[in-house]
Amino acid sequence: MTATRAGRRRTAGLAVVLAAGLALSGCGHARPELEPGRAAAFQREVFAITQAVAAGQFDTAQAGVQRLRTALDLAADDGQVSAPRFRVIDTALDQVTTELATAVQQRDAELAAAEQAAADQAAAQQAADQAAAAQTGTQTAPSAGGTGGGSGSGGKGNGKGKGKG
Repeated sequence: MTATRAGRRRTAGLAVVLAAGLALSGCGHARPELEPGRAAAFQREVFAITQAVAAGQFDTAQAGVQRLRTALDLAADDGQVSAPRFRVIDTALDQVTTELATAVQQRDAELAAAEQAAADQAAAQQAADQAAAAQTGTQTAPSAGGTGGGSGSGGKGNGKGKGKG
C-alpha cells in the first residue's frame, strides 16, 4: 500500500498548491483575479478534495475535481475569474486529475495483486490438503491381495449360490 499512500500525498500536495493559488488570487490587483465569493467556494471544494484523497476516497475526490472545474468554467463565463488565474487553476486541476488517475491505477493494481496472492495461497493450500489426503488414503487403504481371500461372504463360499434366498 506504500504506492497508494505516496499517491495520496502527491495528490493532496497538488490540491494544497491549488488552494494556495486560489488564496493568492487577488493580491496586488485593483480588480481581483478571482471574485472573493468564488475563491471561498473553490477553497471549500479543494479542502473537500484533499480530505477525500487523504481518506483514499478517490472517486469522491474525482467528483470534487469535476465540480470545481465546472464552477471554474461558470466563473470564467460570468467574468468572475481573470484569464491568467483561470489558466493557473485549470492547469492545477489537470495535474490533480492526472495524479488521481495514477493513484486509482495504483490502488487497483495493488488490489489485483492482493487478490491474486490470496488466490495463489488458497490454491497452494488446496493442493497441500489434497496431497495430504492422498498420502493418508494410501497409508490406510487395504491392500489388493489382502488376507481375506474370500468373495465377501466371510470366505465360506465359492460365489456359486444354491438359489436360496
